[in-house]
Amino acid sequence: MKKIIIAVMGAVVVIGAGFGIGAYTQHEQTQKKATTKQPTQKHEKKTSHSSAKKTSSRSAKSASKLEVNLDDKHKFLALIETPGANKLGIDAQQLQAGSYKSTAVGGENLGPQKVSSLTLTSTDANQLVSDLSDPNTKAYQVTPGSGGVNVYVLTTSNDATLFCAQNVSTTQQIADQGIHLTNSEIEQTLSQNTALTKSITDKVFVDADNDATPSSSSSSEQQSDQDTKPATASSHKLSDADALSLLKNSSIPETETRTAQVAQTNPDGSMLLVSYPGAKGENHFILRPINGDQVKIDATYGSAQGGFTPFENQSQYGPSSITVSR
Repeated sequence: MKKIIIAVMGAVVVIGAGFGIGAYTQHEQTQKKATTKQPTQKHEKKTSHSSAKKTSSRSAKSASKLEVNLDDKHKFLALIETPGANKLGIDAQQLQAGSYKSTAVGGENLGPQKVSSLTLTSTDANQLVSDLSDPNTKAYQVTPGSGGVNVYVLTTSNDATLFCAQNVSTTQQIADQGIHLTNSEIEQTLSQNTALTKSITDKVFVDADNDATPSSSSSSEQQSDQDTKPATASSHKLSDADALSLLKNSSIPETETRTAQVAQTNPDGSMLLVSYPGAKGENHFILRPINGDQVKIDATYGSAQGGFTPFENQSQYGPSSITVSR
């Protein structure tokens, strides 16, 4: 009889222990859920704060974003910043570095060629393209080029195209071998290359630098700034006689300058003089007034064979850049 009572009591103890464990486990889980819930709420608040912060940051960046000019100079800058531009002429990276590799026939055997600036000279678009659809298309020749083929730029109010040509081309031919950018693509390219653009802007000269093409970013503040700027080099233009005299009296050897003649005159005050020393020589000299008293001369020495091809070692012919007094 005693054995039965002990067994029953043992069963009661076991059952009670079982309920105790179950109750404790349930209470613990309830506590864990409550404990877990609070950090989740904190995380949600943090995420919301972070999202608001990012939105605010984006708004600030948008507000401080530099406006992009769409004059012909900046359209050209975007074109030469586009990958593949070095196959047509001197690209932005080469202009920034001050040297380029010639693309002329045999150019692979030449070393780096020096370049300090690029000049866009207005020309007749109808003499370049036989089927222009926009009568207001403007055309420029880019000098120097990187080889024996002439480099040109076409601009309209909506786009711009960089291409090479030796003869009159069609729109389709230009599209097949050139680089074409719409205004939106130009804006995007310049925005993505802000530092590069700033480093080469003053190295590009357009013979219509005070371009009539409206800028998409003009503002009353910018206009006021332009109105108060001092006169530029265009107010210090050189005469043909002045340019020839300055070149021939400079430190550039007379053997390289004696046959120099004015090849083009630009509204910005710069001039291109070309000389033909020797049987096949051809030298290019860009004279650019800095102020009323000084003129900068950039020289490129080369050969006329197969088109103008700069020599490999420029320094053996004369200085590449000098400043002279009037």
